[in-house]
Amino acid sequence: MTVIIGILIAIILYFRIKKIIRIFFSLRFWIGLLMNAVFFYVVYKYFPTIKETLSYYIYTYTDFFTLEDIELVAIIVAGAMCFFIWVFLCGRSRAFVTPFIFVLSVATLGLVIFNVSDGFDSAFDDGDEYGGDDSSSNQTWVDPHEVSGYVRSDGTQVAGYTRDGDGDTSVDRSLEEGGGYFRKY
Repeated sequence: MTVIIGILIAIILYFRIKKIIRIFFSLRFWIGLLMNAVFFYVVYKYFPTIKETLSYYIYTYTDFFTLEDIELVAIIVAGAMCFFIWVFLCGRSRAFVTPFIFVLSVATLGLVIFNVSDGFDSAFDDGDEYGGDDSSSNQTWVDPHEVSGYVRSDGTQVAGYTRDGDGDTSVDRSLEEGGGYFRKY
């Protein structure tokens, strides 16, 4: 069964990589990349002016915001305007949206590859119980346990606590409640 799943994943990866390469070498991608570069350059160049204009109009025509909030509101409104213009341009031009599709395709390919590789490393995939060691990844399972109080070498007194792996010593979790953790050895 694992071999069949591996073959299916390999086929999916092959077609995903083929699509990414086809997008990368298309003229539409490069024209869209140039169009996006021009758009973001214009936004970069004129964003402060847009923000200042919006701040002026917000200050002049509304009394909802304090003076400190006006700049933040103007930044949010200007950013939303730029975003909506970008979405509008993506809807109007397939070339404009192609670089975005390329970035999403590469990102999803990376997620698939990392999830696949992480899945094969996990101790849970081969049916191991919680108490078993996973010698292939140099990790061991540690059950929740009590740590006795002690004195550090600098004289600081440390009170006893339960070490359950969740990082919060005020909540003590048993093994059944999800306590415990993997530790490298």
